[in-house]
Amino acid sequence: GLSKAEIQETATYSGIPTGSFPIRYLGLPLNTKKLSIANCEPLLHQIKSKINAWTTKYLSFAGRQVLISTVIAGITNFWSGAFILPKECINLIDKMCNAFLWKGTLEGKYVARVAWDKVTLPKKNGAIIYEIWWERNERLHRGRYQSPDRLCLKINRLIKNKISSMRPDMNALASDFMQLWFSFSIDAN
Repeated sequence: GLSKAEIQETATYSGIPTGSFPIRYLGLPLNTKKLSIANCEPLLHQIKSKINAWTTKYLSFAGRQVLISTVIAGITNFWSGAFILPKECINLIDKMCNAFLWKGTLEGKYVARVAWDKVTLPKKNGAIIYEIWWERNERLHRGRYQSPDRLCLKINRLIKNKISSMRPDMNALASDFMQLWFSFSIDAN
């Protein structure tokens, strides 16, 4: 490093005041050491404030899911682009998102109806879950009902399309999966 005299001389010539770590830059805590959970407190507070602001709007399940996957994921990605977040911080963010998704608030207890790792699957990997939740929301919020046969046909089509998408890379495996699926499928159309 530099001596105190060199630091003072540089500060005098450049007009930039001297400081010490940790400092904040673009809302991120810059530190010379690995991030601790205490350094992540601004991130956790920012996520809590976003969730608490949304709870007053009485968002639907789908609305909460979109806000989690856009706003909260964006905030977390911004931090992750600069730092490796501690596992404890990631677990706390997941717990907050999970509570907000299922209950609409961070207060009180909630019961998760689907495992969080399944909810966070990309749509292409978790399309069946989206189809089931779409059906659930239609029933609860709009009073629209699909017959169980129609819902099974949609899910059957989604699974067959997913298996078919494997064909270019793993043709033999895709054929085996398709045969297995046909043996379990309600309707092979």
